[in-house]
Amino acid sequence: MTIKTQKDKAFDLILKGTLIQFVPFILQATVSVFVRFQTLLSSYPVANALFAPVVFVLQGIDTFLGSIIFVLSLIIGYVFFVRGCLKYASCKGYPEALGWLGLLSWFGFFVLLLIPDKEHSADLKIEHIGHPSSAPFYKLNVPEITLFFFFAIPVPLLMVAMVVTLFNGQDISQIQENITINNVVGVLWFLIFLTLLIRIVKSVGLNLTKVCGFSNTIGVKDIVLVAFLKYAFAYSFLPLLLFGISFVFPGYVEEFINQKFFTNVVELILWAISAIVLAPIVEELLCRGLFLQKWALKWGLKWGILTSSLLFAVYHLRFDVLSLIITGVFLSLLYIKTANLLTPILCHAVYNLLVVATNMVSFFTQSLAERETFTSVTDYQASIQPHLNLYIFFSMIFSLLMLFALNSLFPDKNEQLPYFKNE
Repeated sequence: MTIKTQKDKAFDLILKGTLIQFVPFILQATVSVFVRFQTLLSSYPVANALFAPVVFVLQGIDTFLGSIIFVLSLIIGYVFFVRGCLKYASCKGYPEALGWLGLLSWFGFFVLLLIPDKEHSADLKIEHIGHPSSAPFYKLNVPEITLFFFFAIPVPLLMVAMVVTLFNGQDISQIQENITINNVVGVLWFLIFLTLLIRIVKSVGLNLTKVCGFSNTIGVKDIVLVAFLKYAFAYSFLPLLLFGISFVFPGYVEEFINQKFFTNVVELILWAISAIVLAPIVEELLCRGLFLQKWALKWGLKWGILTSSLLFAVYHLRFDVLSLIITGVFLSLLYIKTANLLTPILCHAVYNLLVVATNMVSFFTQSLAERETFTSVTDYQASIQPHLNLYIFFSMIFSLLMLFALNSLFPDKNEQLPYFKNE
């Protein structure tokens, strides 16, 4: 059953307008990807013959119709975008005219996003559908919450970090490489978003106690089992995945394998607080406590688990989407089984603790020169190549064990959602 609030409809227009404006860039990106694959497959005549006509057509469209497509996409997209902003301003309880901020594109929309909703706005009035307690879940707006997470909170924090950087006489371009600033921003980001999330939960009428279910039993054995299996699978499968990606996107892989989460004890503590404490609490409340149950009510339990796990993977903005989806599914099953949000939070925290511990051991057992050594993608490929069969073997073993674990944890199709179990 599809139930949309006025705010949902406003975001539909905003996102539709944005997508239309991105059509030219999507076309160019598609051409680039196909050209890259054609280059890689140049030594295979059959595959190259299949790719060549597609690349020719796409390049022709981009060359001869690119300017027309760009102008039309910009105008049509702007119309949808501004209409969405006008409706969004009204939904927040303000005069529709405030939505003309949308003429300033995403900058104007971020201003709208940061303006708090007026209490008792008309958009929050929705009839009870099915179970009387289900109505608040329909009021949750996923795009709005996602934009808060990715833009409305981190952008102002980064702007403050830039001001501090300038005040200290440092180059703004180096802010991305400043691990201390990044870790401080990360901690503040999670804290602010958690505060906002709790406020959203209360504003739509959800009972936080029912969402959390902390009085229920915690599945300690399941927590340990899932955390161990996920860690073992990650450290056997992810090198394989990175190895494959390194031949297509070598620059990305080179940047990924050389990234540093900390360079001293203070940065380690800040990163550990984010990874072990804040991230599990925020992500489990968001993806399991809210989105899983919202979409399970809308599309059924299985689709609720899958879609919330997919969003969990997307939120991480990393290459290992499949692994993250599997993690999301396991954490969802733990939550459904125990109806206690602390179960997936602890499982998530234990896994992240293992990751932090691994990085910490590696850091403190290396010399300063080894820590600063740059690993090229060629060196990485050479280090993985001799062990490929071993990685494949362990990936298959742990994949099978995870399948058995999934089967044992998977709920009955008529399983009640945690929120309603905790009434």
